[in-house]
Amino acid sequence: EWRHGLAAARSSLLACCVQNSTTALRLKQFWLDHCADVRFLSCPVKHAPPKDILGFHAEQATKLDAAIRALTDAWQDVVRIVSEEPMYLSTSSTTTSDVLVGVSSAHQVGESSGAHPGSSLALMESRFFEATAAMLSQMARETVEQTLKEYVGLFERFAEGPLHYEAVKALTNQDTWQDEILLNRLIVAQQSEIHFKQDLDLVMQRILLPYKECTTSLREFRRPDAHLRDALSGRALLWEVREDEDHIKQGYERIEQISKMNLYNVEQALQLYEPFRFLLSEEDNVAAFLDDASKTREDYEAYIYRLRKAMDECCEQCPPQIRTQMMRIDAAEVNRKLAQCGQECVSKLLKGVAARNQKRSARLVKSFEYLHKRIMATPQNEDQLVDLENAVEAAASIDFPKLLEEYEDIKAWIFLTFDLDHLLLEPDYEAIWAASEWKSYAATIANRQDSLQADRMRIEGSLTDRRGKFADDVIGIVNEVSKFKDKGSVRLLGDYLDQINDIKKKIEAYQSDMEDINGKEVLVGWEATEFEELDKARALLDPYDKLWNLVSEQQKSEHKWKRTSLFSGEIKPEEVETEVTAMWRLAFKLKAGFEQDGCSLPASVATKVKGELDAFKENVPLLHALCNPGLRDRHWKEISNVIGFVIEPEPNQNLQQMLNYDLVNYIAEIGEISESAAKEYQIESGLQAQKKEWAPVSLEFKDWGDTGSYIVAGASIDEIQTLLDDHVIKTQTMKGSPYAVQFQESLEEWENFLKTVQDIIDLWLKVQGVWLYLEPIFSSEDIMQQMPTEGRLFRDVDGAWRRIMETCKASPASLTVFAQEGFLQDLESANEKLETVQKGLNDYLETKRLFFPRFFFLSNDNLLEILSETKDPRRVNAHVKKAFEGIQSLHFEDDLKITKMISPEKEPVPLTNPVDPVAARGAVEVWLVQTEDAMIESVRHVSFQSRDDYPTKAFVDWVQNWPGQVVIGIFNLFWTAEVNQGLELSGNAGLADYATQLEGTLVDIVALVRTEIPQLVRCTLEALIVIFVHNKDTIVELRDKGVSKKDDFEWLVQLRYFIEENPEKPGVEDVFVRITNSFLGYAYEYIGNCNRLVVTPLTDRCYRTCCGALHLLYGAAPEGPAGTGKTETVKDLAKALARFCVVFNCSDELDVSAMAKFFKGLAASGGWACFDEFNRIDAEVLSVIAQQILQIQTAIKARLHVFEFEGTAQLPIKWTCNCFITMNPGYAGRAELPDNLKALFRTVAMMVPDYAMIAEIKLYSYGYSIARSLAQKIVTTYKLCSEQLSSQKHYDYGMRAVFSVLVAAGNLKRKYPVESEEVLMLRSICDVNLAKFLAFDVPLFKGITSDLFPGVVLPTPDFGALTSKLEEYLRLEHCQPHPYFIEKIIQFYECHTVRHSVMLVGMPFSGKTTALRTLQSTLSDLAQAGVMHPGCIVHMARLNPKSIPATCLYGSFDEVSHEWADGIVAVLFRDFGRNQTEERKWLVFDGPIDAVWIENMNTVMDENKKLCLNSGEIIAMSANMRTIMEPQDVAEASPATISRNGMVYFEPHLMGVDPLIDRLLGAGLPDTFDDVSID
Repeated sequence: EWRHGLAAARSSLLACCVQNSTTALRLKQFWLDHCADVRFLSCPVKHAPPKDILGFHAEQATKLDAAIRALTDAWQDVVRIVSEEPMYLSTSSTTTSDVLVGVSSAHQVGESSGAHPGSSLALMESRFFEATAAMLSQMARETVEQTLKEYVGLFERFAEGPLHYEAVKALTNQDTWQDEILLNRLIVAQQSEIHFKQDLDLVMQRILLPYKECTTSLREFRRPDAHLRDALSGRALLWEVREDEDHIKQGYERIEQISKMNLYNVEQALQLYEPFRFLLSEEDNVAAFLDDASKTREDYEAYIYRLRKAMDECCEQCPPQIRTQMMRIDAAEVNRKLAQCGQECVSKLLKGVAARNQKRSARLVKSFEYLHKRIMATPQNEDQLVDLENAVEAAASIDFPKLLEEYEDIKAWIFLTFDLDHLLLEPDYEAIWAASEWKSYAATIANRQDSLQADRMRIEGSLTDRRGKFADDVIGIVNEVSKFKDKGSVRLLGDYLDQINDIKKKIEAYQSDMEDINGKEVLVGWEATEFEELDKARALLDPYDKLWNLVSEQQKSEHKWKRTSLFSGEIKPEEVETEVTAMWRLAFKLKAGFEQDGCSLPASVATKVKGELDAFKENVPLLHALCNPGLRDRHWKEISNVIGFVIEPEPNQNLQQMLNYDLVNYIAEIGEISESAAKEYQIESGLQAQKKEWAPVSLEFKDWGDTGSYIVAGASIDEIQTLLDDHVIKTQTMKGSPYAVQFQESLEEWENFLKTVQDIIDLWLKVQGVWLYLEPIFSSEDIMQQMPTEGRLFRDVDGAWRRIMETCKASPASLTVFAQEGFLQDLESANEKLETVQKGLNDYLETKRLFFPRFFFLSNDNLLEILSETKDPRRVNAHVKKAFEGIQSLHFEDDLKITKMISPEKEPVPLTNPVDPVAARGAVEVWLVQTEDAMIESVRHVSFQSRDDYPTKAFVDWVQNWPGQVVIGIFNLFWTAEVNQGLELSGNAGLADYATQLEGTLVDIVALVRTEIPQLVRCTLEALIVIFVHNKDTIVELRDKGVSKKDDFEWLVQLRYFIEENPEKPGVEDVFVRITNSFLGYAYEYIGNCNRLVVTPLTDRCYRTCCGALHLLYGAAPEGPAGTGKTETVKDLAKALARFCVVFNCSDELDVSAMAKFFKGLAASGGWACFDEFNRIDAEVLSVIAQQILQIQTAIKARLHVFEFEGTAQLPIKWTCNCFITMNPGYAGRAELPDNLKALFRTVAMMVPDYAMIAEIKLYSYGYSIARSLAQKIVTTYKLCSEQLSSQKHYDYGMRAVFSVLVAAGNLKRKYPVESEEVLMLRSICDVNLAKFLAFDVPLFKGITSDLFPGVVLPTPDFGALTSKLEEYLRLEHCQPHPYFIEKIIQFYECHTVRHSVMLVGMPFSGKTTALRTLQSTLSDLAQAGVMHPGCIVHMARLNPKSIPATCLYGSFDEVSHEWADGIVAVLFRDFGRNQTEERKWLVFDGPIDAVWIENMNTVMDENKKLCLNSGEIIAMSANMRTIMEPQDVAEASPATISRNGMVYFEPHLMGVDPLIDRLLGAGLPDTFDDVSID
């Protein structure tokens, strides 16, 4: 029996174990003999000649192919050996069958007796092939692995640290060279860059590629049975070596590691060429250098010396071969290229100098030739003589010395080329030789000076002769004029006038001759001759000229006056009277003059003319009376009655005929009638003139958007209103005249028309304004559905309006428009309906606000925009932040459910109860209320979850898992509990132990800040550290004061957090805050992951007073100077209590109704309001506000849930509401608070906080380790600056200035985490402050900082891309890139990164506007190119705040309808605020600063970053938005304004006028200026 079992076992082993079979042994022996030594890769021996990477890789590929071919050939023998297997294959002998039979019988145990022996035979054959394939795979693997091991060993030769290229360069042939297998060449690219011919990344790839190819080389080898059997059911290939096997990967990584180390060292060799790389591209600089005419010989010599020195140093320091470890670098080609480029530059410079010398020599010769030609000319007249004398003098004193100096300079340049070993050519010598021939020209000039004396004598003699002849001619003209005293016959009037005109022409000709002679005399150096006889002739002729011209004019005029028709309009009585008077006066004057001179005949002529004029003057009144245009038939009838016969105006009647009628005798009565006619005519013509003025006036109508309707343009209304005001006054004046009886009916008709026009305009503009306001509202179908009655009314008005405007536009003439029938009645009807619609709309909005009280803090426009979004709730996201301070947006799922709230810092907080806006059926206010409830519940839920998680984790891990608000709140909760526990268990010793524990935890937090952590975690930690340090310092203070009980006063006055049962919700626990005797609820308002205020002793005192006021149901009133933290303390207390807090900047334009709306929202929402600059409100309004606040406080004290307030009968009230007011007492424009208002608030005096403490804590939060020392240095810097620097209005060293330095320090710490902290702090102080200092204060400031930071040297900041782009833009605008100007632009750039409100202060022409525009274009281009801040292009809007009234700047309420109209700033600010991208938005105020407008920007310029409008709308600044002011000075700005702004001061005198002149010349001047241009 046992024998049978033994045989069966033996048979079974034979069937399964084939490793020792004959075939297996043959295969092993065959592999050892033929394949074991096959290697797939080549491993060069040590110090073999190196090859480039392509050759190296080709050698490996060749070796690999040869190895694969050898194995492929051997594989045929392997297949043959396997096929000869005698036992296990189906073709074997009967012995095998016998064995198989035994095996079969052994396996029959437990199997059916029907099993066939053939199946066992197939199984055994299959096992044989599997075993054979496994054995062959293992042997092949060993061969591959051995190759890989050797390949790794090849690179292990280079595993030691390679020598630096400087050390390699110092090796000699006596030293041991480093091993190397590769060769690479340095080449010069087209861009003049030096790099390797085979890129080092390619080298790395080609080194690793053979390893990978060897690893996978046998993956396609087929198993032997694949060759012996037709079909295989299993695997046909050998088991390959896989790349992901650990030891294979380790080898690959080891080669990669060694290669990276060595190739990095090889790459460092490129630094050897850094000092010489400039030679490759220096040719362009050489061309520019040659073009620069300002370069001196010293500049050329220094430049060529620098180039030659660089070539020599390159030859010395850069060997042709650099034999670094693993790779030899062939640098011969680069060395040759550098030497070639340097030599070409030197040659080009020297050739350029030689060529310029040639040109200068040629120009010098031409200058000498021109000078010679000029001084050798022969003068022909006085002008030429003087010019020639001046030219010879200038040649001797100026021109020749200047040309000689030029010659010497050219010679010096030639000597320079000699010294620099430049070979001069024949043209160079010829040019300088030609110039040298003129060196002795001084003698020629001296000879010419002597020869000019003869020319002068000749010309002076000619001038003397001319002067004598002229004097004789003048005496002759005097004698001719004297003959007129004997002429007095009027009959010869024509002859006399001709003679006078001839004499006048002669005198004018003599005058010209005299001026010419005098000019010649002055030229030759004589004194000008005064020809007095010429003036005498002119004086003698003047009275005769006037007399005979008067005679002629009197005769002509009198004929015209008497013979011209009186009623043709040619006779103007006023002009006649003026002319008669002028002639009479002249005749009188001439008569007196002639009589005095004894000229009897001319005197008699003058007397005769005077008498004739006296006679005509008696007829002038009659002329006035009869030529009156106002005379009508009724007036002529009155005249006829006076004179006794009928007289009527006829076309040909003249004055002579009237004189013939003896009308002169009735001149008094006719005059009265004419005067009355003139008054009546004045009224008549005035009325007609008014109507004519209206005729051309037309109204202008403009398309209004896409409404299809029109509006009347304001410009045309202004024109009509001006005309209307003028005509109303004139018409009323005319009606009151006693002469208006004849026109009474016409005047009344016209007056009624004007009144109607005024009524229409007033009503038209009112209806238009309301229609413009309501049209976009009622164009929303959602609003129409919610307000059907008002919607129908508005549609009626809209239809009537469109009809009216269509009619008016078709006939826009003003007289036609205002004369339309029923126009005024239509407008009155529309106005009544619109008033009804407005009232309904206001009631509708009031309802919505009462449902969701936070709507009270939104303007009507904002609210309507929100309410109209009923179909797509996601569009409300843009307005969410206006209602929830800490929520930037809500996260909507695909089904529109709200599941998360997201803070401005992008912190997501899931909602415990998701809100479904769809279920609200479009009622926005409904789901917003639900969102508010969900927010409160979610913050509470997360807070309690965090409470439970706190004990289970390390503190530094716990803070990273929860929202920032929750982390701070729950930390305060456990801090309170642990302090109480320590006091209860160990008393004061417990505080000491807890202080030590907090110290250790703080070290861990600060260490975490210094690591790479997510931005949200960093925000959390920065805020937490501020609170943590305060809490730690509080414990240390309590320990030092000996506090040992939890009811000690020093502990009770701290802000302590507890979880207690809510007295208003029995059985529900909530977080509560206690301080002194105040018990305040934690409201769970989500505030986001925002910064927290550093708590100082001053802050603690303010907290206690404010919380005490809250406990007593009063408000609090922090007041103090600017920058003491009044508003920020109130805001931070709201954050500590998780209260909704609205900050509002008050202005003197706030009225009672606006404040009432605010207080309604305050009471109904239960939030807080902080009214900044509260005492800017008018005293009258403050008195009413006192009653409003008292009414709210009284309702809270009475524990009412609803109360009546300002017209709202059932206003809900939450008892948590309260208001705070902050004030800057003593500033301009501040009012004294009424006593009844003061009594409602508890005052807190805010003074200068502890700067050092604040700075230290903030620096800790940014990760600084030496925060205390640096904080002291900041404070000391500002203290010394305030004492030693000059006193300037724009200098500010307050808290905001300190905080700017801290922000800059935090930014630098994040950007340069390993940089010295003293360097970072010094750079922050300089970046923030240098920009504002005047030039003479900068050295003092640098002296202060160098004393405080001894030995600290600031690295030069890299603004390369920014600077080059700035210079490019300035040149495009023909501006000069002055270094000071570039520095100021960069200072502004740095300032605006840490301050969101900046002032550019400086005199006109200091470049403020140009700096802004240049930086805008530069940053936009760099952003679009992706060089700096990709995508952050700059949008800029600019306005002059003093060019328009303050009401138009921010907006105002209509005095009648109380409708709000936005101002320019409000529109621009809102547009920028809606842009939530990272693009930069700059709102620029280019104009003077005063308290009238700048105070309204206080909450914009401070940390609130919000514009508060009197409408109640609060517009928040968007990311990267800045407000920029460009005033000349800040003389009218308050300290509050100055402290809120970063300052950049521009001083134009530091640039001078040269940049302005260069810009003007660079922009191009015209060839000539015409008269207009000069004027």
